[in-house]
Amino acid sequence: MQTAISKESIDSKNKSKENNSPADFKPATPSEINDTVSLADSAFQSYKDTSAEVRISFLKEVISELEKDKATIVNTAQAESHLTSTRLENEFNRTVNQITLFIAVLKEGSWLNASIDRKKDANQNIVVDIRKINVPLGPVVVFGASNFPLAFSVAGGDTVSALASGCPVIVKAHNGHPKTSKLVADAILRAVAKCHLPQGVFSIVYGQGSTVGTALVKHALVKAVGFTGSFSGGKALLDVANARKEPIPVYAEMGSLNPVLLLPAALNERGDTLANQFAGSITMGCGQFCTKPGVFFAIEGEGLDKFISGLRNALAKINAQPMLSDNIHKTFKTNIENKIQNKPVVDFYPSPAATDEQLMSSSIATVSAKKFMEHESLQDEFFGPFALIVKCKNEGELKSAISILGGQLTATLIGNESELNKYKNIIETLIGKAGRVLYEGVPTGVDVGYSMHHGGPFPSSSSALFTSVGADAIKRFVRPQCFQTWPESLLPAELQNKNHRNIVRRINGIHSTDSVIL
Repeated sequence: MQTAISKESIDSKNKSKENNSPADFKPATPSEINDTVSLADSAFQSYKDTSAEVRISFLKEVISELEKDKATIVNTAQAESHLTSTRLENEFNRTVNQITLFIAVLKEGSWLNASIDRKKDANQNIVVDIRKINVPLGPVVVFGASNFPLAFSVAGGDTVSALASGCPVIVKAHNGHPKTSKLVADAILRAVAKCHLPQGVFSIVYGQGSTVGTALVKHALVKAVGFTGSFSGGKALLDVANARKEPIPVYAEMGSLNPVLLLPAALNERGDTLANQFAGSITMGCGQFCTKPGVFFAIEGEGLDKFISGLRNALAKINAQPMLSDNIHKTFKTNIENKIQNKPVVDFYPSPAATDEQLMSSSIATVSAKKFMEHESLQDEFFGPFALIVKCKNEGELKSAISILGGQLTATLIGNESELNKYKNIIETLIGKAGRVLYEGVPTGVDVGYSMHHGGPFPSSSSALFTSVGADAIKRFVRPQCFQTWPESLLPAELQNKNHRNIVRRINGIHSTDSVIL
């Protein structure tokens, strides 16, 4: 089932206000949700046993079908969002690169964690024959993200990593870009058909997350969830999943403050350069990246004063930008007004107001460490072009202010090597807060590769053990399966004595590509 039907509808709006042609996407009814999940579960019974070669061919076909519709997809995404064609071109290419990565992951096979323990006694009798491999979980529900209509959406990292693992995927399309979602879904469905895979390997449904999304997560046949979005949305899904008779994992990436620690010597020497660098990072994508640096910590002094002044000047030179949707624009503006602008404990520094009410200009605010620690609302994420600077009186306040932070996706250290040992304890505190730590760089931008970890301690994500970006994302949708004294003919190919795929396996504790010696 590709789309679902009911009395309600979701309008796809052309954000450019030109050639506006709304199209209705009907939210799924309870019976349609059940049919969709049941179809996915039926597909799982055969898809889970497909070879790596079959899945590789499938993913290659997905790339081919996406490339055929690239221009239409990019143009539609631009019409449904405020994102530029250049940004969307880059995002489309990133989407393809992610799929290419998982083709490579399937080929090399280390994600399977194939392991064989086979031991003999003195008489050469087999006394131990235990073999283990990762196997797919079952149908996975993926929620499309608002700020990445391609790379974190229908054919994004969650979907592709789940499909690569052998799990069917049901995408709950984001209401901000339903037409784009349908175009991408159609490309994947064509690939399913061309590869003669079972119907139900991929499906897409529409509707509100609070109703359709919740119903999907509650369904007994769904085995895992991938989500990128707000803390409130991710936590709600996590609670629903944990309340099930059979709780299931929800891999939710829920945002982050992405703290930056600015050490004194670096500020004194490079304050202006750092200000320009971070101004670009704060406003990239109108501040709507989950890795936007949202809070800075530094000790009071002339270096910090110059940095603040330089940051204000640099931000003032950056043009106001449109936000992703009217609702996001309104929410951000309200949060700034209520939590920052009208709060006497902070000093608010807005850039020149935008001449167009549809655009959003940037702003920063400063606050003492004492007030930052006293006012919990200052520790919230502001999804937009804003950053807070926490001014600390000394090293003790600096450590205390960082210590109260929750889990983060990223944390950044800016400091000269000569001062790192002096602030070692504070740096260790910062490291303990984040899944990815950067030295002398901005956190915006997430590389897609084998070493990337895009996740962090709660509440930045629902599990610090897993990543939503990079090769290891596939590990979210598998579980270990152990076979003891099992007939070789019934074993997965990767666990049989002959190493048919020439992958690295752990044999009696040693990593090897050898076949098992009988």
